[in-house]
Amino acid sequence: MNKIDLKLKEENIQLGKYGMMKLNYLKYNKPDFFTELLFKGELMKYLFNVENQSYKLLERIQEEYFQIHSLPKNGDFMKAYTIRQQAKDYAEEIVLKELIYN
Repeated sequence: MNKIDLKLKEENIQLGKYGMMKLNYLKYNKPDFFTELLFKGELMKYLFNVENQSYKLLERIQEEYFQIHSLPKNGDFMKAYTIRQQAKDYAEEIVLKELIYN
């Protein structure tokens, strides 16, 4: 068990998808910043903040997408599914670029 696993268990905070992605990005691409946060004891707080910001941004972008590309009112399931998936993909691309891999 490495030090990161111990720290995650001590904090008793579970990270979701975006928090874990940011953790891996920092660990392998910005090791100095990662180590600084780890030693200061602020890593989990930072990752939890990124997780929350990511989901808020994801939701906001999807809502804006639906204002431009409205869902069909005639019950066309496949069209509605396609629009929802496009909104999710579009929003996630922005979240990854702006918050995770930055």
